[in-house]
This record gives sequence, C-alpha cells and structure tokens, in this order.
Amino acid sequence: MLNQRALKILIAYFSWRGATAKVAARLLNDAAGHKVTILRASPKKDREYWQWLILSFFPGSYVDIDLGLLDVSKYDLILMGSPKWTVSCPPFNRLLKSLRGTAGKRVGYFMTYGGFDAERYVRASLRALESLKMEPIGSLAVKRVLTEGPGYLPMVDGFWKHLQDEI
Repeated sequence: MLNQRALKILIAYFSWRGATAKVAARLLNDAAGHKVTILRASPKKDREYWQWLILSFFPGSYVDIDLGLLDVSKYDLILMGSPKWTVSCPPFNRLLKSLRGTAGKRVGYFMTYGGFDAERYVRASLRALESLKMEPIGSLAVKRVLTEGPGYLPMVDGFWKHLQDEI
C-alpha cells in the first residue's frame, strides 16, 4: 500500500513521435502530491526514419542522448518509458546505460507501440531493468493509436493504481 508520505519519483523516458510523452505526462498528473522529477531523453543527433529503423534491428544498440550519468539512488520509485521499436530502441538503451544507483530500486516500465509483439518487447525491457538489479513492479503497453484520444487514460490510471499497491 502507498505510504502517506510524499515519495520521490523519477519519470525518465524517450519519446520519438510523442505518444510515450503523453503517457509520461499522465503519470506525472497521477503522481500529484509526490515529489516528481520528469526527464525526457533526446538523441544528440536526429536521424531519418530509415536510419532509426536500421538501428532498431540491433539488440542493445544505443546513440548519444542529452542526459549524462543519472543517479537514481535518491528516488523511491522510478518509472521508465519508451516506444517499442523493432528489436531495440537505441535512445532508451542509452538512457538505461546512464543510470547509476539502481540496485534494489523499484521500477515501473511503460511502453507505447504501433504494431505487434508488444509482450515480448515488454519482457525484454523488464529483463534489461532486472540486469541493472532493479525490481520491476509493473508494466504497461499502450497502443499508440489510443494516445490520439482519451482511450489510454484509464489504462495509465490503472497502471498508477497498481504501482501504488506495490509500494
């Protein structure tokens, strides 16, 4: 059950087309009353769609982002978000590589996607978080088209309620 004290929460994500940013914004809204830091990772160099597509076929590939090393040890809860790309999301992979102080940290993962294979991608992302010695306590996959209207809001709110129950 959620503690009565205000938690320190980090929402760190990458969003290319804006769908993941919408989910992050809703989580920020849901976390009102807590001490929330929200960070959007951006690649230092933008690329054409086909270049991102090629990079997304290589597991673990990454690109430079605008954030340096990120110490998460002071947070009670970390929410990490990304879009689902073919096999890998290079900016999100770099965000993961930048994290420090992750051991034992509770984490929720959220993802937006347009196609298929979302469950496999979520499982792979959770394994990546576990490899950092983090403790995944929930995940959410939101179809990108739902973020074009209010259809995703109950999903995000339910995810937030689940996270509250796990803390």
